[in-house]
Amino acid sequence: MLWHVARHPARAELIKIECAIPEHRGPIMNLEYPRWHRLHQQQDKTASISAADKSGLPPGALIHVGEKHESPGKISVVQYNDQTITECEIESITDLQQLQSNEAITWVNIDGLSNTRIIGDIGTQLNIHPLILEDILSTHQRPKLEEYDDYIYLVVKGIGADYHDRLELRYEQISILLLANCVITFKEKADDIFRPVRFRLQNRKDRLRQYGSDYLTYVLLDTVVDEYFVIEDHLDDIIDPLEDNLLANPDQKALRTIQHFVVN
Repeated sequence: MLWHVARHPARAELIKIECAIPEHRGPIMNLEYPRWHRLHQQQDKTASISAADKSGLPPGALIHVGEKHESPGKISVVQYNDQTITECEIESITDLQQLQSNEAITWVNIDGLSNTRIIGDIGTQLNIHPLILEDILSTHQRPKLEEYDDYIYLVVKGIGADYHDRLELRYEQISILLLANCVITFKEKADDIFRPVRFRLQNRKDRLRQYGSDYLTYVLLDTVVDEYFVIEDHLDDIIDPLEDNLLANPDQKALRTIQHFVVN
């Protein structure tokens, strides 16, 4: 059973709404599209898939919706407690069964969502609801938190920046599953956004090594939000001189800069 909190349309107070969750029947993997379906007819298999492309498919169908990235689906595992830490890469989620331990916190990070079998295997092994797996692969979700009996599902947006001739912002959906003694993060592509977390884990005296999976989740979220301030500083470096230029000497270059920000 899933609870949502909403504001009553006629009153100011918040009300709690009970929403029925469809029966858990497992993820739909290796789905063969009907010949009439647009995904079967799609010539470019590397093209981005939109939510509209999934119309007509059954609920829980594991289809990656969003921009296609080159990340093949790398699975990295970190296990730690206050005494030891180990890191490794595994080929499939079935290898995770041999690593599970009640005496350590396990952090599984998945870079790349193109291999939907990995997502389906996680759902099967950890009993994750198929609609959660579908949301992980649908990368246009809004930030949210959903609480279930045995785990919590979170979605947050990561933001990065590229400097070429101009500032280009990059967006990425990051999904997090918080379980007892285990955290699983799903990223659209391989990047270094969680490098500070890995660095902290190497310090035996760091609080991160002393606490549980809930604290790890907090640190992961805090790391993502910290990047927002980096972007804010980049924007300040552009906007502040632009404002001065508009007041002192407005020209076509300033107009093109403003237009770029409006369009992008």
